[in-house]
Amino acid sequence: MKKALIIILAVAVLGVLATYVVPHSKVNNGLSNKGTVQVSNDTNATATHATSGQQAAVAISPVSNNSATGAYKDGSYTGTKESNPYNDVQVMVTVGGGKITDVTFTALTYESGHSYSIVHHAAPELKSQTITAQSAHIDGVSGATYTSESYVTSLQAALDQAKR
Repeated sequence: MKKALIIILAVAVLGVLATYVVPHSKVNNGLSNKGTVQVSNDTNATATHATSGQQAAVAISPVSNNSATGAYKDGSYTGTKESNPYNDVQVMVTVGGGKITDVTFTALTYESGHSYSIVHHAAPELKSQTITAQSAHIDGVSGATYTSESYVTSLQAALDQAKR
């Protein structure tokens, strides 16, 4: 009887553990269906999820890590000027030692006080995400979707120039 109860309890616990998945908001902040996660000290992976209600199943596959390979040529590279309904965005990327060391905005406009507050909140966060990711594969900033998308497009154009 005890043995049967222990087995039933173990199966129940395993069933709960097997159906537990990461909440959707923890996977991607709602901006894309992919994100880069740290797997070990020197390996990154792309996590792709398929949502089901408020939960997501995550599949992990390896991707290259530009910071580990020094995939960029040293120098400064200016991306394209990207326009959206709220602003114009253009960035310049500085690369040193094969890594992204700085991102500056050569164009970042705004139309109103509200737009100004969004842009000036988003800009440092976008820069921080880029330096951490060492690529244009970033989450962006919630509430600044158009600015984030324009930023990523300009950033990718600059990084394309910097590729070895």
